[in-house]
Amino acid sequence: IERSLALALEAQNKYIETLVMQYKVEMFLVVGHLGEAKTAAKKLITLIQETGDTSPDSRMKAFLGEIVARQGDLTGGREYIQLATSASILARAKGIQARSLKVNAWISLQAGEWADAKELADEAIDLATAIGANYLVAELEGILGEIALSTRATDPMPHFLAMEELARQMKSDLL
Repeated sequence: IERSLALALEAQNKYIETLVMQYKVEMFLVVGHLGEAKTAAKKLITLIQETGDTSPDSRMKAFLGEIVARQGDLTGGREYIQLATSASILARAKGIQARSLKVNAWISLQAGEWADAKELADEAIDLATAIGANYLVAELEGILGEIALSTRATDPMPHFLAMEELARQMKSDLL
């Protein structure tokens, strides 16, 4: 990522710089480096404003919603996620819509809003499955497992086993 970013800067190509910054934010987020993700996200917001290209905007709002929520501000995270969800529906960006639903399900889980969390996770898993976003499906299986553990309404093991199997298929150590 850093090499690609350096090349984009050298070529003074803001479009490519914007693309690379999106992936930089996502990678920091995936590995849990929330402070670095937030710093990169702020840089990306500046790039979006400078270029006037708003196509990465819904993705950035989804990232910021997750970052802010994982840093403990569930209300702030929800605000970003609502914006991301609206923008992704308008843009027909199903991947961002699924991500937004997943983050909203996680926020509801953290807030103890079990029914909302389950409804959002079910909707997100259907969408993520339909578009082949297996990493989201795996994360959502984990959320559904946590809901099952918290509510004791169903057996959580099928969810955790499904998450484990997807992680194995993707050769992921991060799930």
